[in-house]
Parts: sequence; C-alpha cells; structure tokens
Amino acid sequence: MEKVTPALPSRELLEELVRYVMPFGKYKGQLLVKLPEAYLAWFARNSMPKGKLGELIETALVVRHNGLDALLQPLLDQNTALRREPSPKGPSSDEHARASVGTSPAPSPRKR
Repeated sequence: MEKVTPALPSRELLEELVRYVMPFGKYKGQLLVKLPEAYLAWFARNSMPKGKLGELIETALVVRHNGLDALLQPLLDQNTALRREPSPKGPSSDEHARASVGTSPAPSPRKR
C-alpha cells in the first residue's frame, strides 16, 4: 500500500487566509487565522461552510491544530503593512490636520 501525502496549501491560499475576515457569527470581522481553535473545530464537527470560506476555515484549523501559526507570521506582518500604507492620493486633509496637531477628531454631536 502506497503512503499518501496530503497536498500542502499553496502560497496563494495562505496569503488569502491571512487576509480573509469572518463574514458572520460571533467573530464577525476578525481574521480567520485569529479565530480560536475551538470555534474552527466546531465547524469541522457540525457543518463546514461551502466554497472558499469552508476551504479557508479548514486550512486555518489544520494550521492551528498542528501548531504552525508561526509560519503564517511573515504573511500576517506583510498584510498588516499593506493595510497601513497610505492611499495613493495621500492622507485626507482631516488626517493631515490630526497628524500635525496630534489630536483625534472631535466627537460628533448626539442626535436626539
């Protein structure tokens, strides 16, 4: 009997994994790679979403279960740096004013 080696996830899949945000539920808005292992395992036990989300949750679970989170850190760092880069137009006048004065914007008035 021949030994079967599981396919390794592609770099593209791992890059997508560090950018993908949970679209619903308790952890809506959080990166999939930051979700608790128990939450990822719940999907595996109950009902894994179909399509890309299911594939990414399954990949995140395998990474987490095998203690491979550190391997994703360079991709996470790169993703964080890309999100922090200023837009091609440069900072807005409001951002520029806050940066030069060092204050945050004033709170908007409450509606009654």
